Amino acid sequence: GLVGSTTIGSGATISPGNSPGELTINGDLTWGGGGSYDWEILSLADGAGTGWDLITVGDELLFSSLSSPNKFNINLFSLSGANTAGALANFNYATNYSWKILAASNNIAGFNAGNFNLSTGGFTAYNNLHGGFFSIAVDGGDLNLLYSPSSAVPEPGTWVAGLLLVVASTLIVRQRKSSLA
Repeated sequence: GLVGSTTIGSGATISPGNSPGELTINGDLTWGGGGSYDWEILSLADGAGTGWDLITVGDELLFSSLSSPNKFNINLFSLSGANTAGALANFNYATNYSWKILAASNNIAGFNAGNFNLSTGGFTAYNNLHGGFFSIAVDGGDLNLLYSPSSAVPEPGTWVAGLLLVVASTLIVRQRKSSLA
């Protein structure tokens, strides 16, 4: 869809497109404390606007009265089909992801990641993150949703590689000692 300058205040929700889709703001978009962006993803491969929701802002993304106790909410939802909540096909919890969820033509002013509440229940109900986490960041005029895997527990393959390295090192040391004797 296409709308003019828009303010999302307390209790209001913006949700682009039709599971997922793109919404174009012809002007400024202002996010206020207590407002929400319902963000949906259906496909990792199809890109912004078709694989996941995208808001395109013709001018600036502005923040009104956001603070640590008065946050803007970004609610994450994964889909297994059009309008169907479910597991995201081909999602790998051990992989880094970055999704552009908003593109502002002119500016994103006053961004502070601490003023946002990322609600992941609509995603984690169907996709196990294994300790991974979501965050948001600004890159020029883009607001990106980032997923980072947990670094606390190595993958099983890492354990096997480490064990093989220890065994190989031990064998080399033993061979050297026996050749010196």
